[in-house]
Amino acid sequence: MSAGLKMRMLQLENLVNMLTEMEILIRFRALRTGEIIKELSAQESFRNFIFLNILNDCTDEPDCDISEQWQYALKRTVFFSDSDKRILLSVGEQIGSTDIEGQLSMLSLNKNLARRNLDEAERDFRIKGRMLRTVWGLCGIAAGIIII
Repeated sequence: MSAGLKMRMLQLENLVNMLTEMEILIRFRALRTGEIIKELSAQESFRNFIFLNILNDCTDEPDCDISEQWQYALKRTVFFSDSDKRILLSVGEQIGSTDIEGQLSMLSLNKNLARRNLDEAERDFRIKGRMLRTVWGLCGIAAGIIII
């Protein structure tokens, strides 16, 4: 369980960073969605971001439907909570569908929501992780007493 909490936290950090990078790529390079995904996937900092790796799998195919692949990647990413998935779903539905300013506003909003979820995940990891270590420590002590 503790590993799952840590993985969610790491994936949320990647999500916040991805949204920040998307803002930069849209603002300064005006890239299309497929190009943004390729660009992000090529960055070393996103090598362990499961969602982005799955999303990138079809970008080289000419008949790739980014919207469909986005939803597939969302279903395959198991460490996100429902709230995290709603954020990603919102981005996937809106990216590329409005002008640059509209996309930047949408990314900023979703980045703030993702940061809030990240803060919650860090708090859960701290509290629940400590509790799990205590429980396992007590189990070890109990096993030692039983053996003696």
